[in-house]
Amino acid sequence: MVKRATKKQRGQHTRSIKKMIVTGLEGKNVTYIVSISTHGCIKSSENRYYFKEGLKAMMDYLKPEVVLVHGKMPNDIFVEYSDKAQFISYPSYYEMRHK
Repeated sequence: MVKRATKKQRGQHTRSIKKMIVTGLEGKNVTYIVSISTHGCIKSSENRYYFKEGLKAMMDYLKPEVVLVHGKMPNDIFVEYSDKAQFISYPSYYEMRHK
């Protein structure tokens, strides 16, 4: 189950990200953070297939610890990786305007 980040949590994540960047610059272990967007990329079954393949390749190659997701996070796409990284969903502007 994917949970949406609250405004307070987004602020906490921003501070955590800044701390991780500073830690990386100090030569310590770097926590990998990547950002992706599903907005407009998962409407058709063909697009969904390619998005899943790209996500799989990214997870295998980059092995991120945190993935920031702009847009919806359908369970059928992301549940496979929920134990490999922390996924944080941020609603798109369209989602926020059309609730």
